[in-house]
Amino acid sequence: MDKDLSHIKLPISAAGHHVRHYQGIVPAVLLEGLQEAVETTQVQDAHCDLKAQIERGKLHVTGTVTATVSMNCSRCLVDFERLLEGDVERWYATGVDPNNGSMGELAVTDETVYLEDDLFTLAPLADEELLLHLPMVPLCGEGCKGICAQCGANLNEGPCGCDDGPQDSPFAALKLLKLK
Repeated sequence: MDKDLSHIKLPISAAGHHVRHYQGIVPAVLLEGLQEAVETTQVQDAHCDLKAQIERGKLHVTGTVTATVSMNCSRCLVDFERLLEGDVERWYATGVDPNNGSMGELAVTDETVYLEDDLFTLAPLADEELLLHLPMVPLCGEGCKGICAQCGANLNEGPCGCDDGPQDSPFAALKLLKLK
């Protein structure tokens, strides 16, 4: 069984210059952004393989985050699973962003995330990284044929038998135009 990393809270001020290796899972329930994403119907635990150490006065986190998610295909509406994989390279510091005076995880300057408190936790990092790798248009496969516009049959399963003839469309009148 993989080690649960949800309890890891690394004080940035006490991180030190030696490398800390975190290998294990972040439970799916803590991946709130991924759970709430419109594209996902089910999210599995995130697998993390991360290294963290202090460099240049900031916490430098590198590694990979992966998770399998279930989504609905945008063309044929069938559920399918996709492995999301993200390569992580982030810098964290404590305090106020020197450029705009804001605090919190959304303040990013020069690729540095400024944390409100001194504690770095893995769940928000895994959640954000996986959200970045969600496809904008989820497809079950590149060759997905979608559904029939007339009867709604999944065309990946074969032809539906609908007439390919003229459609009752508001644009059908455009075919009657004679252009010179």
